[in-house]
This record gives sequence, C-alpha cells and structure tokens, in this order.
Amino acid sequence: MTIQDLFSLSVIHQQEHGCGGHPYQNGEILIDVIEKYSPLRVLEVGTALGYTSSLMALSRENIFIETIDQDATHLEKARKYWSDLNVSHKIDEHEGKAEEILPTLIDKYDLIFFDGYTPQLKLLDLFEMLLKKDGVLVTANLYLSDEKGGRYVSRLKNASQWKTTFVADTAIAQKLF
Repeated sequence: MTIQDLFSLSVIHQQEHGCGGHPYQNGEILIDVIEKYSPLRVLEVGTALGYTSSLMALSRENIFIETIDQDATHLEKARKYWSDLNVSHKIDEHEGKAEEILPTLIDKYDLIFFDGYTPQLKLLDLFEMLLKKDGVLVTANLYLSDEKGGRYVSRLKNASQWKTTFVADTAIAQKLF
C-alpha cells in the first residue's frame, strides 16, 4: 500500500458510500506546512479513510496526530490503512462529532487541520483555544457554502490575531495571540 493507493481508495469509497469523506486534493499544502513549521502535535478534524493523517504521519519522523471523525466505518477503515502504511503508532482517533470532542481535549496543538464540511465560526473558537501561540490552522473547504467564506474567513483575516494566506479553498493561518 502506498499513500497514492490510499488516495485512490478514498475517492472510490466516497463515490460508492455517497458520504462526505472526500480525500483532500491539496496534500502538497500540508507537506509544505509541516516542512515550514515542524509541528510535533497535530489535531485533524475529518479523518475519512485516513489519507491526510497518513500523509502527515509519513512526512515527519516525530509527529503525533489526533484525528476526529463521527463515522465509525471511516475510522475502522482508517485504522487498517494506518497499519498497512506502518503509521498506527503516530495516530490516535476520537469517534464522534467534533463539536462534542473538541471541548474535552486538554492538549495544545502545533497544527490543526480541518477537513470537514464548511467550517462554522463556533469551531474557530474551539480551534483558537486548542492551538498554541504561533501554531498553524489549516482549513480546507472554505467556500463550499459561501464564496467569501463567511465570518470564519473574516476572522482569519484579522491581522492582529492571524497571519493568513489562502490557496484555493484552503486557509493557512498562524495564530499570533
């Protein structure tokens, strides 16, 4: 199994299952962020079949990823693929809705990657709480329901709190506070 195989399996699964588990199309963005910021602790929201968590785990030797997904079938498949790619020891999963799990997390993260549906502003409040100062928030799917990204994107554009760049439908925002 290769990471490219997992991407292809994820696409097939999404089409057959009819779910929202689309694999992130811009994996090179994550690799660039990891190379630039060298995160050790990562939180991923939206596991699907584990493509991006695997990609991140393979990209850095001493990285540890916690990932959240509400679909037990996705997590079951992801665990198999993590094992196939020999990255299981670098990944821990949480099953449930992000809105319920995020407030229970204690650790602070160097990187948060959101790859769920269009992000809600209430999630940004939780991300701000969990992200270390100078940590990085990578948010995909910004424009699924609003071509301007709504209040979520407006807040990421606040230059006194975030240093943000946009690539396609993804924001890369470094927390300044």
